[in-house]
Amino acid sequence: MPLETRARSRNAAEPDLRLPPPFTPVRLRELGDAFEHAKAIAPEQGAGTLVYVGRFDLAEFAVVVEPDEPLHQARRVFYAGMVALADALSSHAQPETEITFGWPDSISVNQGLVGGARLAWPQGTGEDDVPQWLVFGAMIRTVSMTDAEPGLNPLVTALEEEGFTDGLSNHVVESFARHFMVAIDSWQESGFGGVASNYLARLPVEQGLRRDIDVNGDLLLRRMGKTGAEREALLPRLAEPAQQGTAHVKLLRTIRLDPSDTFVFEKAAEPGEWAVSGAFVFWDIDASALQGKARSAFRSGFLGVESLGWSTLVQIVEADAADRARVVDLLAEKLVAHFGAPDINTARLAADEEVNFAEQLCTEPKDILVGVHRSFEDGAVRETFRTLRPREGAKPNRVFEFLEVDGADDDQGADQVDLLAMADRERK
Repeated sequence: MPLETRARSRNAAEPDLRLPPPFTPVRLRELGDAFEHAKAIAPEQGAGTLVYVGRFDLAEFAVVVEPDEPLHQARRVFYAGMVALADALSSHAQPETEITFGWPDSISVNQGLVGGARLAWPQGTGEDDVPQWLVFGAMIRTVSMTDAEPGLNPLVTALEEEGFTDGLSNHVVESFARHFMVAIDSWQESGFGGVASNYLARLPVEQGLRRDIDVNGDLLLRRMGKTGAEREALLPRLAEPAQQGTAHVKLLRTIRLDPSDTFVFEKAAEPGEWAVSGAFVFWDIDASALQGKARSAFRSGFLGVESLGWSTLVQIVEADAADRARVVDLLAEKLVAHFGAPDINTARLAADEEVNFAEQLCTEPKDILVGVHRSFEDGAVRETFRTLRPREGAKPNRVFEFLEVDGADDDQGADQVDLLAMADRERK
């Protein structure tokens, strides 16, 4: 069945986010995971990196911060993020719209749930250690994707159903960035009290109850007529710490079910290599003029990162953050050595984007095979990906029956690739 159809053009130009100077945007495709991607790149990219997913029905994003407080205090940045998120929604809401929190991480509009937030930090960071980074991630439902009439489920809603006309997706993310700066500046200049007051004001009102936020982020409840304070611990309610080096991701590896690839391609990838789409190889080539084995690589090949050979099929496999980092580094080295990348930093940006695209193809369970059909239409490389599932009890058979191709291009050579365009391009 079709997995994904994507057209990738050198001239694609979807509007970028308009963010304040401290922020650096990183855009993911529709199947990306902003929170996981931000955790993976936080150590290298640093504070101000804002990862977002290009979807119209969800505002999904994550921002990297670098605190100067011990972890047990620094987690309070979660409240600053929640305040900024609510203020961002308020700036686009109709008059009298009610925006409230469910402690600690859910946000509702007119008492209907629209989304929530998470927080992550590096594994192994002690409570009294200053973490290298924190990642605040949020997801807001902007448009309902069901056929149900608005209001049919009063407990869940979307911004569009609540009268938001211009506060969708990118606008929410842009507004969040501005309000997050305001919240952090207020914290630094006047202390955490202002952030706490703004957060607590959006919790449901309960008579005879006073709420405070402790120095470690716990919620303190003081009830009229009772001595002492009840404590709701923040830590168990937040996301699990990021598993640096062991975080679960899925990537692509080449697989060879029969010898066909050795006949079809000028250079076949070895089985078990990390793989990416490889469409960037053909960006500066007239695809309509390709013949023989070069044409086969363009039409149906995944690129093996280590050998720069081609594979008809790839397999979805489980990996970790360390594996992903190694793939990015290896591909970056290849881009410098074989494709004219001006420097390793530019190459690494392009390589990270390629690996991220490969990750987005791994939505199916592990071991599923993926194939590609590639064409050149209207100045864009169009890729259609399909998943292949073995029938139960079936033994591996030849995937295709191929004969040696006459007239193969024996001198394809390495081509110069615009690495900056690769890093910035949009795939739509």
